[in-house]
Amino acid sequence: MPRLSHIEIIRKIAKQTDLSTSSVYKILHNPFDFSLDTAKRVMQLAEEYGYSEKQSELNRNCRFSVLIPSRPSYYWREAMSGMRDAQRDIKKQSGKQIELLYNYIHLRLGDEAVCRSYKLSLDDDSDGYIIFPSPVEECNRLISEKSREHPVILFNECHSDLLFQHFPDADELNYLNIASVSLDNIEAGRAAFRLIEGRLNDINHFVFINTRGDLRQTPLTSIIRMESCRHELLRAKPDLNIDYINIEFSSAMTSSILSRKLYDIQITSPIDCVYITTGVTHLASSAIAKLRERLGEEVHAVCIGHEYSPSDKKYMERGIQIGYIKQNVYTQGYDAVMMLWRNLNEGLPLSNKLYRSISYSRL
Repeated sequence: MPRLSHIEIIRKIAKQTDLSTSSVYKILHNPFDFSLDTAKRVMQLAEEYGYSEKQSELNRNCRFSVLIPSRPSYYWREAMSGMRDAQRDIKKQSGKQIELLYNYIHLRLGDEAVCRSYKLSLDDDSDGYIIFPSPVEECNRLISEKSREHPVILFNECHSDLLFQHFPDADELNYLNIASVSLDNIEAGRAAFRLIEGRLNDINHFVFINTRGDLRQTPLTSIIRMESCRHELLRAKPDLNIDYINIEFSSAMTSSILSRKLYDIQITSPIDCVYITTGVTHLASSAIAKLRERLGEEVHAVCIGHEYSPSDKKYMERGIQIGYIKQNVYTQGYDAVMMLWRNLNEGLPLSNKLYRSISYSRL
């Protein structure tokens, strides 16, 4: 019978003692903060299961499934580069091999097709999972169920206090088996404000572009970014005119549709700046370019957004896009793999991590 790993022993003890996995881990490493009876029971079970501090020498090879969207490719290539470097460093440090199994999903194929992709990808025997959460609730249920047996890292998920909103049925033990590596979305909204702080005297009308047709379906990450930026704007300029545009970014016609929406606002009150909270900044820039072609010198609007795709370069050169916020996605990928490895082989609990973004401006 194969020897149990650290994390398997911790889970068994947690189940038998009605403790959380994190409490069992703490008792095994520092029992003095707990009652004598509780610590004695945990240590006794640990001995029965063969738990040993030297057991880390028995580390085994692992396979991690990575479930991510197929687009934007430039973004996910950077995340995968971080994951591969973690894979290399683990091999160098421990001699153990991490197999990364990549599964790509197309989020715009419709809810049913997305659910099938998640179900197929999660229906395997991997040791741990790195998953980009879907807005489809059924997919979140599948992830929650999977986390009852295997550690799960939510890639690019929002703040830890919002995890329960995505996984409302998760009990404490299950919740502790899920963690997120995420952009600090509050700080990202502030970073967007910093991009235009130096030209606030010239900005009187600001427009937020939400890439979902219905605000109720908007990811919490986008809402947090918008509200954080809005707070900073109004703090600095209380009389600023602010508008919102909700539009589904789902086809090649999106920039034309957005341009018409911007036109309807522009002819009433000239737009000075738009902020798009996701990584399709080039489509908002394209819409502004179309608006300039239609109205000429009357349009002074500029664009800020997230990430910097190859398509954004021409708009930066033309002065339509004046800056962007870049996510540290390489480090998120690296840390996701390392966290799973340490959880499975050293028994370290999963923990949520937030990452600061970097602002780049033409100014």
